[in-house]
Amino acid sequence: MIRQYRKQWLRWHRGYERTAAVIFQRTFKDIAKNIPFDRMSVGTYKAYLITYVNKEMIFDSYVKVYEEIGVKHGKRVGVQINKQIKQKDFTVDGFLNEFKRTLINFLVNNEGNRITTVRQSYIQYLTQIIAKGVEEGKTLSMIATDMEKLIKSRNFYRWQALRIARTETTAASNYAATVSSSVSGVLMDKVWVSALDARTRQEPESRFDHYHMNQVRVPLEEAFNVSGEKLMFPGDPKGSGGNVINCRCSVAQVVRRNADGNIMRIEDVGAPVRNIIPNIGINRIIRNIDLDKNKIDEILATNQNVPKNIVDLIDDFDGFDLSMFDHFKKLQKLNIKKVHANHMGGIVSMNKQTLPSLTNKVYIHESGHFVADSRGWIKRGIFKGEKDKAAKPLDDIFSKWKKDILNKNNRKKYWDEINGISYQSFETLGRKLGYTNSREFIDDIGALKDTFGALTKERIGGGHGVSYYKKVNSQWHEFIAHAYENRFKGNKLFKSMYREMYDDMIKMVDELNLNY
Repeated sequence: MIRQYRKQWLRWHRGYERTAAVIFQRTFKDIAKNIPFDRMSVGTYKAYLITYVNKEMIFDSYVKVYEEIGVKHGKRVGVQINKQIKQKDFTVDGFLNEFKRTLINFLVNNEGNRITTVRQSYIQYLTQIIAKGVEEGKTLSMIATDMEKLIKSRNFYRWQALRIARTETTAASNYAATVSSSVSGVLMDKVWVSALDARTRQEPESRFDHYHMNQVRVPLEEAFNVSGEKLMFPGDPKGSGGNVINCRCSVAQVVRRNADGNIMRIEDVGAPVRNIIPNIGINRIIRNIDLDKNKIDEILATNQNVPKNIVDLIDDFDGFDLSMFDHFKKLQKLNIKKVHANHMGGIVSMNKQTLPSLTNKVYIHESGHFVADSRGWIKRGIFKGEKDKAAKPLDDIFSKWKKDILNKNNRKKYWDEINGISYQSFETLGRKLGYTNSREFIDDIGALKDTFGALTKERIGGGHGVSYYKKVNSQWHEFIAHAYENRFKGNKLFKSMYREMYDDMIKMVDELNLNY
């Protein structure tokens, strides 16, 4: 059985690698395309790279890899489990629901450091290219042209993307296999399956021995002891780099049987199946639908603008925060689509990838755009021509901070501070400010930088891209959306660094009565 599974796994893994490598390489190309190489100088290009190499885009590529490869492999494992238990009522639906529900939290809690390392390596790669061009006497304009050609080439960051893909496909597939096993309804063991070729790490060549881990069997809910490190599965992100990078090992799922040879079902032994998932390092969000039912009924009864599928949304995404509807007199419809968050026609659309960890923040931000549209200020052009008296607090605050930031005596200070924040990590600063997860910390960094980008058309800060701010009143539109965030969700980092601006934005929202 194990020998046959190994052959299957290595064949599958090669296909997974190719898929993931394409996703990662495409992401790195997209990031590079948004970097304004032509605006850089010898003294500023490093700061530009730090600003424009977007960690969120890298995170999203991880989500896509785990979704595509994890779902495919989890289904395959489900088929294999079915062959063992011969149980028609065990379908992959349970796996899919559990996998998608836990995915974002798993990545946030386990892949944060690795994503940071990937980002830093990419910045270093681009830095080396630019530095080499400077050494060769090329102007930044010439380097920008060379970079444009390189980005279009087939080999741009190709081998690095493949290296990342090899590691992450192992983690994604084995994590999915563990989740699939956990919802089978039977007690399962897992067996470590080593690649058993010249590339398989073993002593004394390596401190970590995977060769002799082959066919080691442990209960599903327990960890493997791999050269002194506890790994829930091959490629577990909690392991050190030497133990997981480029690992091609897998796990096979084996049904546990009693002394009589009968399958041990969870319902028969009374083992709580849901204990398995938290034990593999996932911070499961506790479902609380029943307690919120009265609040749901109240919302549906009092406001027709709330989506009728609100109960389904809460059911699909544990931790769906009903408090995000509390701030507004007129609520918007909410839709879940495979798009980046946007607001059009009174409907907020969000990618499932934003859920559940940032649902209410995204909704509040897009609601800021909704209010901007509903007040009609964007059509009247409050910064270009006609002034709207009702918008005077906005005009005053926006103008005050735009002038302060771009003042020649202050500009360098703000530039250094905003770009320097990219060096800060969740561990060194995020925890100090009271953040509980890296995803929220990273998002608040992005919000702060985007606010400065809106005020300065990205001469300082960044996020939307320079072309975005060529649209009429887009600066003001984005500024008020972030003011909404500060007022109704909060931003610990923003408050810590720029308390006066933060308080001004909150005061502005209250004065304008923007809980529309």
